[in-house]
Amino acid sequence: SSRERNVELHSGEAVFRVAREASRPFQVHTPTAIVRAVGTRFNVNQQPSGTVVSVLEGRVRVVTQLQNQPGLAAPVDPGIQDLKAGEEAKVESTGRIRKKALPDVISAAAWQRRNLKFQETPLENIVAQINRYSALKLRLEDAQIGSRLYGGIFDATDPESLAAVLEREPDLVVERRADEIIVRRQ
Repeated sequence: SSRERNVELHSGEAVFRVAREASRPFQVHTPTAIVRAVGTRFNVNQQPSGTVVSVLEGRVRVVTQLQNQPGLAAPVDPGIQDLKAGEEAKVESTGRIRKKALPDVISAAAWQRRNLKFQETPLENIVAQINRYSALKLRLEDAQIGSRLYGGIFDATDPESLAAVLEREPDLVVERRADEIIVRRQ
């Protein structure tokens, strides 16, 4: 509109490069956050567990926002967090904002090159990210497997790269079918 620029991100991930225009603020709305930009470049990743905002250049302001959360009490730590280049914040589904420095700003938007970088990430989250990009799907048959933490850089379009890592686990079995790769306990 003539007063503001708004984008709604319900799921997925996007990088925004925003020109400074004080009379028309730019905002990205997710189920858990509003991200306000001031002449910047930043990445927003809407995950089931919350919104992750990574600032590549400039500054943004992250504000807690809870939408469509029936029965959810008031946010644990509602508020506002200002971020600058090289910082990241996660707005959890409870409304808590957790801020940290980004060890590698480039990796925050690596998904654009189809590279997915993970560090101590639950396997269920890694599988969900890879499944977004590939027709061949990974499926975990056990919730406990999904809570295991892994790290590394994977080709988003190649679920076999993750399957190869999981095959090295002595207590896991990786079964390949025509349309999916199943991972279960031995």
